Amino acid sequence: MMMRGRPHSFLLRDVCFLCLTLALLVASNLAAPGGLLAAPPAPPAPPVTPAPSGRPDSGRLGQAAPAQQAPLSAARAGSAAMRRPLVDVPAGVPVEEARLSLPGPWVVAGCEFTVGVSPVAATKPGQQAWLSIVDLATGATPPDGSVAIAGQATYQLQAPPGPCRGEVRLYLQAPGQPLRVLQRLPVEVRQLPPTRLEQVELTVQPGRVAAGGTIEVHFGQPLVARPGTQLWVTVSPAKSPEDVYGDWKFVAAGSESAKLQAPTEGGPHEVRLHADYPAMHYHIVARAPLQVEPQPPRLPVAITLMFRSGGFAPGEPVEVRFVPPLPPAPAGSYWLTITAVGAPDRDFGEYVYLDGGAQSARLAAPVTPGKHELRLHGDYPARSFHVLARATIGVVRSAR
Repeated sequence: MMMRGRPHSFLLRDVCFLCLTLALLVASNLAAPGGLLAAPPAPPAPPVTPAPSGRPDSGRLGQAAPAQQAPLSAARAGSAAMRRPLVDVPAGVPVEEARLSLPGPWVVAGCEFTVGVSPVAATKPGQQAWLSIVDLATGATPPDGSVAIAGQATYQLQAPPGPCRGEVRLYLQAPGQPLRVLQRLPVEVRQLPPTRLEQVELTVQPGRVAAGGTIEVHFGQPLVARPGTQLWVTVSPAKSPEDVYGDWKFVAAGSESAKLQAPTEGGPHEVRLHADYPAMHYHIVARAPLQVEPQPPRLPVAITLMFRSGGFAPGEPVEVRFVPPLPPAPAGSYWLTITAVGAPDRDFGEYVYLDGGAQSARLAAPVTPGKHELRLHGDYPARSFHVLARATIGVVRSAR
């Protein structure tokens, strides 16, 4: 029988071609963005905080530029209608044992203030604890006037918008029990206008300080920033550009002083008060001179590590004496460790930080029998590994 149309071979070829085309279309669709075979999208880039004044750097002294504080809602639990926190914290003393503290007897209306909690407190499973400030006349709490207890030493609350007699309260809600007020601290809420910054006069105590020492800056009056802005204070080299800064702090509303750490380099410096952050990253409104005395050069001192002879059992405490005592240095400049004999200086085992003047230290002997090496490192953190002294100790299965 004769059949009209194309031969079977052509028909089979067409079918194969059609199947191949369909397969390519399906594969293309699956691999397309959002398709089943597409690679997972790259995670979004982290938000970038622009450098002050649009500069590509983040300060000339190696510190990050003052960053705008996170929105209050990020640290709050609930809303104006529901302010109870929904956080259970695993670490800290029971919240009933904590004690509250305030920086002073009054706070500024509408501004944030700090509440201290000591020691750090925690809730038990199922408990909820939070801090609130309450207007005693109305019983009202501002929208950001509550914060969950979350294992911190300090918390930020926002004062009521107008002057009043207030009270900071520590609440605890336990399952099956009525709401309890564990503590109350009275506080006066004062209405203060923004400070006239041209009238601010800074004073620094002491006016001469050793490199790395602590200074206290006095503002001469309670400072209140303009609405929507923050004040910050820093110490900088004298005559340096305004975007050069060292240690710095935001100035809380109502503060009359602040403490800063002096630079480690000696010479003439000045304390600077900046205003209008974040609209202006750098805006100096007041200055005060500061003389930083350089640290005297430290001469190298040969230190001998002394310890008991005869070897140590695995894990036994090793008492080490320093002869002479460690020379004066900033806190944590020295550290002692035990590691394998002949290991690179970057190797370390158990270690302990030490301050200048230390006469002894204790470490546990390694659990592996054999020869090990005590190493005393210095100049931390400027030099992560700088061996000043070393001595070999023996770890034996049966020590004398």
